[in-house]
Amino acid sequence: MIHIKFTGTIQNNTLTLDNPDSFKKYLSSLKSKKVSLTVKPHRRIRTTGKLSEPSNQNGYLWGAVYPVLCDYFGYTPDEMHEAIKHKFLRIGGTDELPKIKSTSKLSRIEWEDLMEKIRIWSLTDYGIIIPTVKDYYDQ
Repeated sequence: MIHIKFTGTIQNNTLTLDNPDSFKKYLSSLKSKKVSLTVKPHRRIRTTGKLSEPSNQNGYLWGAVYPVLCDYFGYTPDEMHEAIKHKFLRIGGTDELPKIKSTSKLSRIEWEDLMEKIRIWSLTDYGIIIPTVKDYYDQ
């Protein structure tokens, strides 16, 4: 069975669909069938880091930063992601059980701060040059 996804916004306990006409048309195609409705918060889809996705910060991290670091350290991208979060995004907890902030929860300013910290750390500690966002997308 095909699942159709509709998006909207909830304000004051009321759902406002982004495309109500399409939703009504889809409902009419179901006639008297029993249905299930699932409502969950919208999540951005992780980008691939391709040059066609320059507006997404995550694309730069996964497409430019991690490949350079993975090549040097021999980590997979997911392992590198966890190591970077552990090194730069610890926000408390204990040494044995640290709390780690998610990259998806960072503001634009926090994100730029993280990228700058990674570039400085990789250059000063290991001599690794990571391209800036501009350099990466200007290639």
